[in-house]
Amino acid sequence: MAFFASPIARREETEASAAEVEAELRKVGESLRTPAGGGARVGADATPQAAGEADPGAAQAVGRGRVFVPVPVVLTGGTEAQVLAWLDRQATAAAREGGRALAPLLLALPHSNSLPACLEILARLRTDGRGGRVAVVGRAGWSREVSAAAATARVAGFMRSARIGLFGGPSEWLAASSPDPETVRRVWGPEVVTVPLADVVEACRAVLAEDPAGLRRQAAELMRRAEEVVEPDSGTVTGALALHQALRGLVRRHRLDAVTVRCFDLLGP
Repeated sequence: MAFFASPIARREETEASAAEVEAELRKVGESLRTPAGGGARVGADATPQAAGEADPGAAQAVGRGRVFVPVPVVLTGGTEAQVLAWLDRQATAAAREGGRALAPLLLALPHSNSLPACLEILARLRTDGRGGRVAVVGRAGWSREVSAAAATARVAGFMRSARIGLFGGPSEWLAASSPDPETVRRVWGPEVVTVPLADVVEACRAVLAEDPAGLRRQAAELMRRAEEVVEPDSGTVTGALALHQALRGLVRRHRLDAVTVRCFDLLGP
C-alpha cells in the first residue's frame, strides 16, 4: 500500500486523510500490509509514506515469487501519472522475481478530486488491457472490495503453490480440455504432477491384499445403510473402497491439493 497526493496539496490535510484511511482499514480488519515471511498478500511491501510521497523503494521490496494486489491510496487528484508509474514498477519487479502483481485496488476518498483521479487511472489501465477496481473509503460496500482484494491475493498465492495430480494422463476424449502442464503452471500457477495409472493399480491391489475382510465389512455396511442398491454388487463396492484408500495414499505421498483420474481405464479387467 502506498499513499499519493498532489505536491500542491496542503500537507496537514493529506496527512489527516492518510490517518483517516488507516483508521477505516483497521475497522475492516483486512491487513493491506505484508505479513512477515508471508506468501500471498495485498499491497506492496511498502510502509505507507507521508502524504504526498510515493514510496520509491516499493518495487525492490516485492518478495520472490510472491503474488499480491497493489493498493495505491489516492488522496488527491493530480496523482494519476505517479500512480500509474508506481503500478508499472510493481508489475515489473514482481515479474523479474518470478511473482505477479494482480489487478490493483484503487482506494479513493470522497473529496479532493480523489475519485475522478481513480477513475482516470482505471480507464488508462483498461485501455492498456489491464484491470483494476475502485473503492471509496468509508462508502457503502467499500469494505467488501477490500476483503475481495485480500481473498484474491490469498487464492492466487495458493494456486502458485498448489500441486494437481494427473493420475493416468489426460484422456483422448478431452480434445480441447488438456492444456500443457507448463501452460497450466504459467497461466494459473499450479504444478501438474503426472502419476502413472500403473501406480494407482498397484496401490489399489496393495490395499486389497492388506485387509480384504475389513474392506468387505465396510462394503456390507455401506450397502446396508443405503436407501437402495440398484447396480453394484459387494465386490464392486469393495473395489471402490480399495481404490479410494489407494488414491488417498497417493495424494499424501505426492503432496497433492487436487487430483484428476483417468477413471474409465480403471473399469476394465
